[in-house]
Amino acid sequence: MREFEMNVTEAMEDAVQQLESQRIDITVIVQDEKVYSNKDNGPIVHTVSHENSKLIATEGNGLKLILELCKEYIQDGLILKELFLTLSRLLVRTEYCQQILDLGGIPFLLSAFRENINNAALCQQVMLVLKHLAALRCPSNVEAIMAANGPELLVQTMKLHPDSANVQRQACMAVRNLVARSQKNCSPFLELGTEALANEALKKYGSDEIKGTLRDLGCKVELKEIWKGEKGSIPQ
Repeated sequence: MREFEMNVTEAMEDAVQQLESQRIDITVIVQDEKVYSNKDNGPIVHTVSHENSKLIATEGNGLKLILELCKEYIQDGLILKELFLTLSRLLVRTEYCQQILDLGGIPFLLSAFRENINNAALCQQVMLVLKHLAALRCPSNVEAIMAANGPELLVQTMKLHPDSANVQRQACMAVRNLVARSQKNCSPFLELGTEALANEALKKYGSDEIKGTLRDLGCKVELKEIWKGEKGSIPQ
């Protein structure tokens, strides 16, 4: 009974191989993996979701397997979207983000982004991954994204999908992470017209994330403090 002897990654690989040999939709295993990494039974510090994500990422080559699946299904937008969503939920630690860089994942992610830039739903998931990869403790990832035309792709996506609130927010959050600790990265975004695009999105969707992006880009933005009941009553 080999299935009881497998670790997480072996089980994933075996399931993928069986599904492919039987020509069964690969989204079955993708959905299972996503559910496995997203279980959470309560507001505890180290959530079940977090621990499951660590298990998938650390046992064997979980992240490598997902990247390989992404490359194999590069022409299937539906599967690719689910794979990117799964990947974003596994990037719960700095070392996992670094592992994606070490595996050569960033150039591939941006290439997939470019090829599917007209697919708003898929772009949203790619930018979610980029947002995690560009976290504050991953300066090498930020450099890699900036060097691989990341700014151009993010700005072009905002231009192509102005009516998608999710795309606009995810793009702005990715931009914010890319410039937060490196002011030199602001210039490429400003030169590409990010300020005007973000302000337009702010008018339509009114997002604190978008305001934060404008602030970190050094742009003028009105940041209103939320009343917390600490300085007297609300003015009548």
